[in-house]
Amino acid sequence: MLVLFGQPENWHEQDFRAVDDRVRGGSSISHLTEEKDSDGKSRAKFWGTLDTKTLGGAGFCSQATNIKDRTWNLKEFKGIELDIAKSDSYKYTFIIKDCHQDWETSDEKSSLSYEYDFTPIYSKEDQVVSIPFSEFKPTYRGRPVEGAPELDVSKITQFSIMIRSFFNSQSGDYELVLNSIRAIPKNVPFTTHKMSNEKQRLFDDYEKEIAGGSWCICQ
Repeated sequence: MLVLFGQPENWHEQDFRAVDDRVRGGSSISHLTEEKDSDGKSRAKFWGTLDTKTLGGAGFCSQATNIKDRTWNLKEFKGIELDIAKSDSYKYTFIIKDCHQDWETSDEKSSLSYEYDFTPIYSKEDQVVSIPFSEFKPTYRGRPVEGAPELDVSKITQFSIMIRSFFNSQSGDYELVLNSIRAIPKNVPFTTHKMSNEKQRLFDDYEKEIAGGSWCICQ
């Protein structure tokens, strides 16, 4: 495994910055703070409050890498592995970009995002979510983009972790603690992660709703 962030090294809070719905007039807020586990190992806590009242049911919070001009070449790898130390039962989104943002204007709307939604098991125990690069779907401002180019894994420019309202289906305080984010070599098998049947049904209903043309204000 190639460690991108976290154990066995330390997490660095300055490598990330908040990109919340406040950029669009919302009231949600996110933080990414480094903490130590009982063995003194570094972990990252993604936490805050997801508000859906200000924007009429919409809302999002995210922490994006804040490393100017950095590019990751992951063409020898087949996916991303999230090593999760602790989680609630909310649905999260992991996002990759392969185009540099306009750092002078902090323009967060200027490029495609490639996204994968996942729901960790509510637990204080470690769990792993493995995501093939082929499962990342192109979006623009939260909407699927048909006919978009595939993610160019040879020039990844940004990683983000996000929680969004999914049209008022979730809100409130949230917390996701990560041990590490890693790239999976092509010769390493994926670890299977499954959503509970009830949660899968609820979010399948959500997917049908947005396919019917609902609007989206989230990134």
